[in-house]
Amino acid sequence: MLRTLVPPEVKEECERHLRQTACTDNDLQFLPMCGTHAEKIGEVTQSVGVELYFGFVKRAGALFIFLFTLSAPMLVLNIMGGMINSVNNLQQGLASTSVANLGHCPAIGCRSLEEVEQRCLYEQGHCTGEDGRSQVRDVTEVLGFLDGLTVVAFMVFAIYSVQFWIPRVVYAFDQAHLTPADYSVTVKHCPRYLGSDPLSEEHAQYEQKMKEHFLRLLRERAEEGEEISDDAIVSVALVRDYYNAV
Repeated sequence: MLRTLVPPEVKEECERHLRQTACTDNDLQFLPMCGTHAEKIGEVTQSVGVELYFGFVKRAGALFIFLFTLSAPMLVLNIMGGMINSVNNLQQGLASTSVANLGHCPAIGCRSLEEVEQRCLYEQGHCTGEDGRSQVRDVTEVLGFLDGLTVVAFMVFAIYSVQFWIPRVVYAFDQAHLTPADYSVTVKHCPRYLGSDPLSEEHAQYEQKMKEHFLRLLRERAEEGEEISDDAIVSVALVRDYYNAV
């Protein structure tokens, strides 16, 4: 195997480029994987979208841990049940986690609606509720409340994120950082082409014509004595929408 020797100066340049384009601080030191907050990542990347992504992942992870805690009692009781009987181990394992497996019927099975309603929670047999053994209906209200609470918690999280958290993060980011959006203008509904057709010479100068147009507007609205240089508009980028296919 032949090894290509990389000159030291090229290796140093590659290392410098890597650090300049990675998540590094002002001293070009890599940010730690643990302990770096989403706000810091947004500051380094100068991207509110990246900050929102990592902040959402963190909050969503905490939410699902909370939801799992609320759902764990029902999951455990379902697995402990004995209502499902299947010859297929995979089907048996999956079905045992559902509410259909909650509780135990007597060894001969539940032969009436009363026996189904009064079936034992932990063990086989006929539970009257007076023998100290818990029935399924003793915990259904609590399990239903926990299940409803998980739905409410998820809805509150979604509404709070959309209506409050995301706008607050975007506003704080915009106030703290200078981004291209602060000195850029989006112009919609521009003419599809200039001149007689898209192949005309005038249409080929679309960007230049746009720049000249906005420079003229700036100079018309400039205060007396204020000079607008030709570099006031740095660049013009055209994004063509082909029936919603950019």
